[in-house]
Amino acid sequence: MINLNDIKNYLRLDSDDEDIWIAEILIPAVKIYLHNAGIKSEKAKESELYTLAVQMLVCHWYENSDAVDAGSTTKKIEFSLASIITQLKYCYENEE
Repeated sequence: MINLNDIKNYLRLDSDDEDIWIAEILIPAVKIYLHNAGIKSEKAKESELYTLAVQMLVCHWYENSDAVDAGSTTKKIEFSLASIITQLKYCYENEE
């Protein structure tokens, strides 16, 4: 189960200033994004890879909340996320 404290630890945030934005906007939006990307298996959603994907994407969206240049950082997150999403989609599809 992914919670606000786990995300804040991943982001290295001590302040509570943006808790509502992270907990009520970013985390649910990332879960919807991953669901729409094909991660529908409950077994996949319980895996460490899913947790990592949520943390990575929340972090990316948090740190790049305005327009981003499609430079090397964006390409790295895209490649990493694409690899994780592929594994989550196909490694858990028959385990429901």
